[in-house]
Amino acid sequence: MVYILLTASAVLAAASTRSIPASLLLFFSFALILSMLQQIPLWAGAVSLMMLVPSFLLVKQERRETDTSHTEQKLWRIILRPFAVLFIPIEIHLGTRLVLALIGLLALTAVITDMVRMFSSVNMDRLFKKGERKKFSSVTTFLLTCFILFLVFSPPISYLSLVFFSIGDLFGKLIGLRYGRIRLLNHRTLEGTLGFVLGSLYAGYIIYVLIPFPEVYLFAGAAAAALVELFSKDVDDNLTVGICTAVILQAVSYFFLL
Repeated sequence: MVYILLTASAVLAAASTRSIPASLLLFFSFALILSMLQQIPLWAGAVSLMMLVPSFLLVKQERRETDTSHTEQKLWRIILRPFAVLFIPIEIHLGTRLVLALIGLLALTAVITDMVRMFSSVNMDRLFKKGERKKFSSVTTFLLTCFILFLVFSPPISYLSLVFFSIGDLFGKLIGLRYGRIRLLNHRTLEGTLGFVLGSLYAGYIIYVLIPFPEVYLFAGAAAAALVELFSKDVDDNLTVGICTAVILQAVSYFFLL
């Protein structure tokens, strides 16, 4: 399956960025990770490592105006999103109760912060979106989704759903903001959606190596998560993508993997 994923990553990277340097950067980053996981020969990892530096420098030189009129982003949220993956090793090594307690504490902190924002004169516009002044932030719904996933669903469904709506969404945002041109639904772009699938496959395959599961989970889950994110409009996609993807994977397990 690893070579199928390498081919898919090359195609998705090229289609989502339409940029040779960016495509090479994404492809060789994945190849390097695979070599570290001993899924491809070490020499391929060495080549990938050598290719990352020039690819990164070429990507930095690219300049293109990006339409962000419909999207307000906060950099700190994008940077912190991948750290949610750390909940997985915490549960593996320390247990579900501890990870639920940790997520619950973080969620409670987020809720209290939101209450202060909404019902006091404290200005937190530098940290939160202007559209969130009178409602709970996406940080809160993100943590709430993590809590529900670990509480209700068991591995690998909880792990896959977590990386799909965190890492997949991260790739979708970064690629969509920089390379997005073809508009789809709800201000999403084709490039961002393809990037979402790409990031989901990357992260999902790492989970597959660490905790083997039926391969259909990876492909069906990545596609389902991207589609749910595309059609999410009136509800925070942090909530819809994580929960809906987990439900779909649970259905796949029940109907097709008995």
